Amino acid sequence: MDPGVLWFVAALLLFNVVYVLFRPRYSLPDALKLPSRSSILWFAVAVGLISFLVRLIFPVGWVLHPVGFQLCYFPQYVAFFAIGIVAQQNHWLDQLSLQLGKQFFRIALVMVFMVFPLLFIVTTKLALPMSSFNGGWNGQSLVLCLWEQITGISISIALLSYSRHHWNVSNVFFNTFARSTYSTYILHPLIVIGLSVLLADVSIEPLIKLLIVAPLSIILSFIVGKLTLKLPGADKIL
Repeated sequence: MDPGVLWFVAALLLFNVVYVLFRPRYSLPDALKLPSRSSILWFAVAVGLISFLVRLIFPVGWVLHPVGFQLCYFPQYVAFFAIGIVAQQNHWLDQLSLQLGKQFFRIALVMVFMVFPLLFIVTTKLALPMSSFNGGWNGQSLVLCLWEQITGISISIALLSYSRHHWNVSNVFFNTFARSTYSTYILHPLIVIGLSVLLADVSIEPLIKLLIVAPLSIILSFIVGKLTLKLPGADKIL
């Protein structure tokens, strides 16, 4: 048995328990302005350095059973959880400008389409082992950790900014399926894997399979997630 995607729910439960235990004893900073672009980037670098140190002990691929935690990624999970609390308290999402989002979108493009390929080109040219990316006291692991955090945070801010200015609306269609997002999240692996298995032996290009499976998985997962809520007692749990 494996927790599958529910490892994330278990992690959130753990984070919330820790928050509840420590929140009454420590006061959170209040009335903080949204950090500047440089401050956000330095935060990303700090998380990247911590990730590098953590991977000296828990390399990529090391899993804590039975909860399925890959501790190599937990520095960013903990950091995002903590920053999310501070951001909500200080209304940082309301302060996100479209200009800031565009700046981080450009940073993300550079990191994805220039830095990432360059990293693997240099690795190949120097005949360095690919396994070094998983962790250890080496430059590949360090650069990858920094790349992950700068890229991930840049994409997050770009999407949050764009969403705030362009997608911050509701309609009947989205409201109908919004209630079933949690059940959809839990059950979607069954749909994705099921469709993938059905097409596994079909002799077509993998890219075409992706174009078939991806949209069908999204549609069917939400339908199944919504229908699941109609089961007796499911609405109280999910």
